[in-house]
Amino acid sequence: MNKKNEKPEKTDKPEKPEKPEKTWEDIRAIAYLDKLRRGEGETMPTALPLACIVRVVAYKEIPKANERYALVTVRGSLGITWKMCVNRNYLKKGMNALFVAKGATMPEEERFRNPEAAKVKLRVFRFGPGIKERRFLPIVNRTIYHFNNGLLYPLDDFPELKRMREGTICAAELRIDSLKERHARVAAPKPKQKKKTASAPKAESDAAEGFFAKLRRRHIRVWRARENED
Repeated sequence: MNKKNEKPEKTDKPEKPEKPEKTWEDIRAIAYLDKLRRGEGETMPTALPLACIVRVVAYKEIPKANERYALVTVRGSLGITWKMCVNRNYLKKGMNALFVAKGATMPEEERFRNPEAAKVKLRVFRFGPGIKERRFLPIVNRTIYHFNNGLLYPLDDFPELKRMREGTICAAELRIDSLKERHARVAAPKPKQKKKTASAPKAESDAAEGFFAKLRRRHIRVWRARENED
């Protein structure tokens, strides 16, 4: 028998190690994470400002979430509280932070690109011929917490905000505005440009006219003057 036609002998595949049994702690952690993802028993906070100073009043690391995320409760103006999912270890309970809402746009400054605190994307808004502006938009992660609604920045990069109290609205100071309003400006009808009309030809001066044309007009003036005298 030809050796080329011989099939290689099947080798036994190594057995996969058995997965360890889940403990009650693992089951509770998975159930808690699933509850956050569905947003069970919670509602999306409404009427939040575009940007304000908040205080972190609760901090809890989320188990079974790639060991990366934590759930914080923040308090803003009028004592209103809401929850947010953030990266671990850059916020602590009791500290103040800058809250930027989901529907905001931020100026193109490096401090808004803090990799610990947030993910942003750059967008160019065009308002007319030659009129455009580059802005950062917040990317809000909802894969862990269904009702996540913005970003939280530590105040280390915002020295102008450190003296502000909890609940202070600071969108104007940071030049943060509404994405919805920017969309309306982009969609608004642009002013029509005036068409340039051709200018009327300039009358030729006496110096550009011929000698005989000047002589003819002078003869006519003299002839009319004599008629008037008669």
